[in-house]
Amino acid sequence: MPFQTGMLEKSGKLGTTVGSGLVEYIAPYARMQYYDTAQSRPYDANRGAKWFERMKVAEKREILDGAKKLGG
Repeated sequence: MPFQTGMLEKSGKLGTTVGSGLVEYIAPYARMQYYDTAQSRPYDANRGAKWFERMKVAEKREILDGAKKLGG
């Protein structure tokens, strides 16, 4: 996720009810940052749009292991 001032990240925490299963970014520019920017940057392939989708691919094993621990 873009992090210049930290407000986009903070808006995700402020707009989310823990346990709801839904993360909502309430910053007015969040949608544009997520959908309407380049998928990556020439100087860093890990930066760019759709950061949540890319995180799921990169961290798949850790996500599944955590879910397994919680699910029993």
